[in-house]
Amino acid sequence: MAPTLHEQITGQLREQMEDGTLPPGAPVPSSRALADQWGCSRVTASDALRALARDGQILDRKGLGFFVTDTPVARPAGRRAAGTARVDGALPFKILGRPGYRVPPPHVAAALGIAEDEEALARIRLLHLPGGEPVSVVTAWFARSVAERCELLHRTAPIPGGTTRHITARTGLRPVLGRDVTTPTVAADLAADVRTALGLAAEAAVLVVLHIAQTADDTAVVVEEGFTGGGFAERVDEYPMDV
Repeated sequence: MAPTLHEQITGQLREQMEDGTLPPGAPVPSSRALADQWGCSRVTASDALRALARDGQILDRKGLGFFVTDTPVARPAGRRAAGTARVDGALPFKILGRPGYRVPPPHVAAALGIAEDEEALARIRLLHLPGGEPVSVVTAWFARSVAERCELLHRTAPIPGGTTRHITARTGLRPVLGRDVTTPTVAADLAADVRTALGLAAEAAVLVVLHIAQTADDTAVVVEEGFTGGGFAERVDEYPMDV
């Protein structure tokens, strides 16, 4: 299906963020300017800007217009249900180290559909509170057949619009099913670098989420494994009850 006009506009703006034409903090063309450029209504142009704002890529500074966000945000592993926005539950993050190829754990290799001894691209991000307190470490794994077609996955810079959108744009692979497997553990069972990044004592509770995004033919677009520790791993539900 051909992209709508507002999707074409958002696509062009994302490309300009990727190539540095619109760097962090830069003003984004107004809906009037975009409407003139594309020969469309301001409503269509405004829809494009709102889509980027929902993704957390641009911010509306009241009275000044839209600007490319200075602080990229991402979500913990999982929570990718249809209709959710990238800013839902998102936190500031940074990439840890440089993305690189390595042999993933067997359960990740199985989810990716690759052999146990086959390398995959690992891209690790640390989500933190605005004050810097670490919340979650997420390793995103990509099969080599996917990663080699997506140059931005190999960079340490955040990817405008997120990794999955970049993969879809470069490969045509579009996830239609997400599966999240959540299990509890303790920090003592984590890899030393993950435990150190989260600053956890050995006995601290940790929530592990394995997220798999698949296409209609069961091809894994990405497999994420996220570790969230301390008080952030706690879930509290309150709801009315009848006796």
